[in-house]
Amino acid sequence: MTEDPTPSADAPAGASSEADPRVERALGRMGELAGSAPGDHVEIYDDVHRSLQEVLAQAAEGTAAGVHGAEDDQTLGAGAEDAGR
Repeated sequence: MTEDPTPSADAPAGASSEADPRVERALGRMGELAGSAPGDHVEIYDDVHRSLQEVLAQAAEGTAAGVHGAEDDQTLGAGAEDAGR
């Protein structure tokens, strides 16, 4: 299987087409399902889910810091102008 170097049409602008190693590690645990007892599947799924949630939360924090910082500056600036009118 070869990797497509072009970003997906669904990917946001500026998004990297390279996989995050933390996501790859989490998804790699899914390979353990075939060799484990069904009773162990819940633990594996829970671990994968938790790991992916952490990665998404960290990504959202990074995105939110850049986006909300600019919005907050604009909002504060508009409020200061409105207060003086």
